[in-house]
Amino acid sequence: MAHRAAPPRLRPTHFLCIPLVTPTSRPQLQRSLDTFRQHVTATPALGVPLDAIRPLGTLHLTLGVMDLKTDANTLGRACEVLSGLRPRALLAAAHAELHGSSTPVAEGDGSPPPLVVSLTDLKPMHTVTSTSVLYAQPTDPHGVLQLFCLKIRQAFVDAGLMVLGSQPELRLHATVVNTVYMPGQSRGHGSQRNRSKRISLDARQAVESFGGFRWASHVPVEAIAICRMGARAVDGVDGEAYTVEKEIPC
Repeated sequence: MAHRAAPPRLRPTHFLCIPLVTPTSRPQLQRSLDTFRQHVTATPALGVPLDAIRPLGTLHLTLGVMDLKTDANTLGRACEVLSGLRPRALLAAAHAELHGSSTPVAEGDGSPPPLVVSLTDLKPMHTVTSTSVLYAQPTDPHGVLQLFCLKIRQAFVDAGLMVLGSQPELRLHATVVNTVYMPGQSRGHGSQRNRSKRISLDARQAVESFGGFRWASHVPVEAIAICRMGARAVDGVDGEAYTVEKEIPC
């Protein structure tokens, strides 16, 4: 009996995110990344390659990835879904759901309080003794940020633009270190034979050294964006940034 061919592997072209670099956060994040680089340079025992540290302009919270090359209209559909979102209403719904009420928690003008993010710690994406990604963790003591992001993501799932796969958990994170971006490392393209083996780090000392480190405090969430995969050099930006296909204010 003939075996059914496996479905083609998805190759995401874009991602949905909350950008973290804003006029408020830029000075904080720049200072924190400078401190991190200086510590990595002065402490080789941390085992973190400088080339793996991500540029300031790439920092974001990923809500999900999408393959938007399936047809000519898919990117346009995704941008339409983003444009149709009502972030303030979603935030109000998140507050109401968490407080067990049909009436959103609101400020004096009837709108929910602005959503702010602080970034702390240094966490491994995988096992701490063998990881290729280290990230700063957003603080979310009441779960509002998590639920807000889940509601945004669900709009793209419902539109058939995002597939969650077997692991639907949303782990909000701001990637600070990723060894796939080191020179000579593959970013997922080309034949398997030509791909370099991803470098894994023993991050125990780095995680311990930066436990409790505050990367940024009380950063207003200002936008939701669809970005193209693969950071690129951008005029007027130190380092690299992602190409924004569509962005809406929060």
